[in-house]
Amino acid sequence: MARKAGPAAGFSRPRRSLDDLPVWGGSICLVGALLYLGAVRGPLIYDGSFFLYQILETQLPFIPDNRFLAVPVHIVTIGASHLTDDVWTLGLVFSVTYLAMAVGTFLGSAWWMSRQDGGLVVWPVLGLLLVSPILVDTTTESLATAGLAFAMTYIAATPKTRRRWVIAGVLAGLLFASHPYAGVVLAWAGGVAAYRWARSGRREVAELVFCGAAVVIGVIRLSILVPGYETAAAAPGALLPELWHLVLPETAALALGAWLCGIGLLLWRRGLIPVGAGPLTCLAPALGYVPLLVGLARGTGWPPPIAYRFATVPLVLPLLILLVIDLVTAGGDRAPTNAKAAYRAAAAAAMLAISAGLVLQGWRWNEEVSAMRAHVAATAAPCGPDFAGAAAIATWGGRSLAVLVQGREPRVVLGSQAECDRLISAHVYSGSNHFTALYLPSRGWFHLPRP
Repeated sequence: MARKAGPAAGFSRPRRSLDDLPVWGGSICLVGALLYLGAVRGPLIYDGSFFLYQILETQLPFIPDNRFLAVPVHIVTIGASHLTDDVWTLGLVFSVTYLAMAVGTFLGSAWWMSRQDGGLVVWPVLGLLLVSPILVDTTTESLATAGLAFAMTYIAATPKTRRRWVIAGVLAGLLFASHPYAGVVLAWAGGVAAYRWARSGRREVAELVFCGAAVVIGVIRLSILVPGYETAAAAPGALLPELWHLVLPETAALALGAWLCGIGLLLWRRGLIPVGAGPLTCLAPALGYVPLLVGLARGTGWPPPIAYRFATVPLVLPLLILLVIDLVTAGGDRAPTNAKAAYRAAAAAAMLAISAGLVLQGWRWNEEVSAMRAHVAATAAPCGPDFAGAAAIATWGGRSLAVLVQGREPRVVLGSQAECDRLISAHVYSGSNHFTALYLPSRGWFHLPRP
């Protein structure tokens, strides 16, 4: 009788035990931190404020650069706007649904992979740790791309059952609708399937079919880059300097902590380092997060937003490589008997670190929003100077946030002196540089002030 494809990494299928308590505890803390971040409208940071303004103003999904993955989130927000015109309540709906989309890809991958193989929960969670400094900027679809990459890599590196073919098709569709990095992820998955085919003595045709389909879909996704912003940003001359901006003490320590944790777990599980040293690797993710937490507490730990968006998939790629190694090799006789418990403990430590970081980010963001409200309240004219706050809020999207904090009928808009002069003389306000122009009086959902 043919045997069903089972776990590939050597762990047994998960059963409820004391080993699960750290993961459950970490999950509860993480969910609580995410709810807090949503409650303070964290996803309105950076581009989020402009996205929410544009969605409400036009009453249509806002789909820049062929990234359709967030359309359901936009539809939910638009639907809620027909039930209430309280903008801050709509900001809550927007924030919670965007967080659910971004974090759900990582936690969904972690849950599904742990259902197949108990200890594998650690890899998507370590990936979430790496991208957590930019989780408040949930409007970047590269977060979802990075989260889906773990489940796709798992399927590419394991036997192709009928159910996994269906899941792979769904994942490919979601990836295609997310971000241009999806092309890289799909090509990577095709390469993993090709490696599995070459390594397998049976030379299964399914592996070659998977490889070909993944590579073709990936190439198609890369071929539809939107001319201008995406093609310019993807050029090595533009991309490499942005990535270099991330070589900061906080982000370097975070990346090293996550990568060293994964390497340490693999070496320990295979008996290549002392048994007593293995559990210490569980602390690496939390220790690597400390510099970022200190920076956030001081108000200086906000990562460069644009650079981090481009770094999401490159940051998790080493973890995807470690995941493949974990799936195609086994610990053998030297493997510790409590390897699964150590994997899950490392995941729990990472969840606790992420939770602390998200709470600090939310706290700092809430302070900046309060300062923005005070700045708007102190502006007597219909057009006032831009808000000079922290890097998290003093961006082009801050002008949209200034409108949102006032409700559906804002009294004040922000701009440079030249823009304010133009507003007074010509009744035209270009309030978000090259992204949009707001014409006064508004012909959309908002009732912008008359000069």
